[in-house]
Amino acid sequence: MFGWKRKNQKTLPALRSLSFLESAWITNFWMFDDLIYFTDADLVHPVSTLNTLPFEELKTFLLNQKSDFQSDFFQHPHQLISSPLKANKSGLTFYRLFNGYLYNMNFIKNQLLISLIQEGDKGGVFYNARLIYQDIVLLGFLNHHLMGKNIVDKRTLQIQDAHNYQVFPEDIKKICRVGEHEVYLNNKRQVIFKKQIIFESLDEINIAAYSPSKLLVSEKRTQTLFLLSGSRFHIRQDIWKGNYFYQLYVFNEQIIAGKPLYDQQKYINYNLPVIFIY
Repeated sequence: MFGWKRKNQKTLPALRSLSFLESAWITNFWMFDDLIYFTDADLVHPVSTLNTLPFEELKTFLLNQKSDFQSDFFQHPHQLISSPLKANKSGLTFYRLFNGYLYNMNFIKNQLLISLIQEGDKGGVFYNARLIYQDIVLLGFLNHHLMGKNIVDKRTLQIQDAHNYQVFPEDIKKICRVGEHEVYLNNKRQVIFKKQIIFESLDEINIAAYSPSKLLVSEKRTQTLFLLSGSRFHIRQDIWKGNYFYQLYVFNEQIIAGKPLYDQQKYINYNLPVIFIY
């Protein structure tokens, strides 16, 4: 059924994982030019903040921690959202406040583009305060074409320019660039590479680029984190088990950040702290 084979191994690699209660406000994360961006965006609140942290500072912090549970390092840095006292203790820096749900960030032609979904199925893609694409959020590039989703009808679009779009025949959820290759996840729970299914699941999955030759996959059904590698991403290696990450990213091929779905009682909880695996 699946286009991969499991690598023979008796035990999982020795990876460390840490999580801090104060990071629960973080709902998503991205990284550009060694700077990590954290947001508190959700569909309940009308505004989103974007906050930054240099990768090396996160790496140094994690390497120096002997245990998890609590740390002022991950206090929300916005003084009106946390408090002036807590914000001053944070290792993060407040960057910007946005009107709407921060859906995605893309760095294209040295420009940081922000995809926002606003009240009433409105929004679009912004560069600074200027609207570039109306009623569209960006997914990334696929086969040299910029891809997005229509905010209103949720269709996947191939973007020609600011006014011309072509409906893509497949419903894409996420696009990852793995080295020179483009891999995407569709809403059929299939991971696609060169028009071939390289992995599919009976339940929700998420993907992230791990390195120039490896794709990271989180599977809800098995709560397993694993790598796909090889010329056709046909070799599987399980690396961690214990939760499903509905948000997933890898910083500099060294630190995995995941927003877990299940709490310790195995109940779904979208407000859990971020888990860092390294």
